[in-house]
Amino acid sequence: MNRSIKLLAALLVVQLLIASWIFWPQQQTLQNDAQTAVVTVEPESIQRLIISDLANSTVIQRRDGDWVLPEYHYLPAAEDKLSALLQQLPSLQQGWPVAQTEAAALRFEVATTNYQRKLEWVSGDEVVATLYLGTSPGFRKVHARRADSNDIYAITFNAFDAPAQQGQWFDQTLLQLNDIERVEGLDYALERSATGWQSNTGREANVDAVDELINGLENLIASGVVSQETATILHETTAPPTLVAQTGGERYEIRLFQIDETYYIKRSDIDIYFNLSALDFDRLNTANADNLFAKTVPDDQSL
Repeated sequence: MNRSIKLLAALLVVQLLIASWIFWPQQQTLQNDAQTAVVTVEPESIQRLIISDLANSTVIQRRDGDWVLPEYHYLPAAEDKLSALLQQLPSLQQGWPVAQTEAAALRFEVATTNYQRKLEWVSGDEVVATLYLGTSPGFRKVHARRADSNDIYAITFNAFDAPAQQGQWFDQTLLQLNDIERVEGLDYALERSATGWQSNTGREANVDAVDELINGLENLIASGVVSQETATILHETTAPPTLVAQTGGERYEIRLFQIDETYYIKRSDIDIYFNLSALDFDRLNTANADNLFAKTVPDDQSL
């Protein structure tokens, strides 16, 4: 009896060794596959990014070291968004595939003919990687499939971080001015000194009001590019600059416009009209000598 048990035990050990020999390479392959990057690109070698959905497409191009939108007035691209496609996505591990069939690709919207986003990384004239993004299986998760594979993965990414509309890719901070040295309005002029802001006539500045104006210039957000029809209307509007700001030896004329409850801005060095929020419009448009400078009391009225 003991001999039979020993033989069975020995046979079991042999079977386990055979099974390990057969399945170990496959397991290693699966583990290696799970540790593979979602896409393999060298960010420094990428010259163009193309983001598409079934209705829109945006091209982002590297030019002289900067990223611009060649089909959208050559405006600078928002580099914080770019980092999601050049740094974040290539660093993700793909994990285990959740599906592999064509039917699943259609269902998860990562098929060649049915997708929510198509991302293409281009080096020179060669598309070095293409990734389809589709439905979301959970919070900050999205189904993804490389164009060269049938494997579908659930990766930690948000498709909203890769919009296909051009207007969502330009740098909305491009109108912001820093290190401002002087600001002129229709009835005032402010100059920065070692002790703070002062009037060019020596009047004492109202610190809170001046800070509001300067913060408005430093934190401007261009919320969109106006239509050609609206740009034509604004271009035909003749008015002096709302204010002029000087920084780094450069002079910037800023014009503000209002049509009904919509607000616009134009800066002299950029030949484009932008939409502006009511908050930003008010911070710049309401500045005047009455609120920027402290009230003075005539000598004969003093106590």
